[in-house]
Amino acid sequence: MTLVKLGLFSKNNKQRGSYLYMPIVEISGKYFWCQSIKTNRVISKKDVNVSELKVTREIPEKSYSANGLPQK
Repeated sequence: MTLVKLGLFSKNNKQRGSYLYMPIVEISGKYFWCQSIKTNRVISKKDVNVSELKVTREIPEKSYSANGLPQK
């Protein structure tokens, strides 16, 4: 499992500064959305422990370009 993209989904509450990220991973040539990460600071891909991510569902191939993923 490889973390391909960590997109900032929303920045909630400017006073509290909570951030919601949507990680996308690649497993055996297919892309999957993972459970969202909620944090109170800005993070990058290197800050995410890939082994703790929980895969939720597969991304359909027709949605690859909309999610900024390379076409297979």
